[in-house]
Amino acid sequence: MVISAEEIVKKYKNVFGDKIIDADIQETTRGVLKQKSQKILRMKMEGDIFHDAFSMLCDISYPHVSAPMTFKLHEERMELIYVFSIYWGLSNYSELPIVFKVMIDRKNPQIQSIADLLPGMRLYERETIEMLGIDILGAEDKRHFLIPPSVYNDADKNLTPFRQDLGFGFDDYYKRLEEKMKEKEKKRTDAKDGVQDSSEGGV
Repeated sequence: MVISAEEIVKKYKNVFGDKIIDADIQETTRGVLKQKSQKILRMKMEGDIFHDAFSMLCDISYPHVSAPMTFKLHEERMELIYVFSIYWGLSNYSELPIVFKVMIDRKNPQIQSIADLLPGMRLYERETIEMLGIDILGAEDKRHFLIPPSVYNDADKNLTPFRQDLGFGFDDYYKRLEEKMKEKEKKRTDAKDGVQDSSEGGV
């Protein structure tokens, strides 16, 4: 059953009330030769309802992830942005993009995992943990996989390149990476020179 963007907003507000901070529906035109209008639904919500809100979306129509997670920093809060799409494959431009803007605390950022409902989110959640330092509650796998282990020491394993405000951003990351690469190259050169010196001494 396909329900409209307007009906979805009404349904969410009826269930979650003030936890839905804002909702906006924008209409755009897609296509070149055959143009067709398409709506985009954006909803801003409190982080503590995110899992239930996403579960409701799954009940309406099983979504797929349209874009990687992103974020926006506010004075005291963080806004995690999830882009999904429902009704895909029914017809040309039948998809309804839905953007969840989830508000969480900036100093103690955490949010419930939705990988139990959408397994394809596991990799995105691991990236969010590693790059933003957000605690994904209930995530089965929290291992880092983007930052090479050689870049950080045991004392600073929680480096978050996307969070320049925490004192370690991408510029620092690349500087650290360059330093480690130079150290590795120096060790390789020293080892090579040592082999050459010993061979010359034996002649």
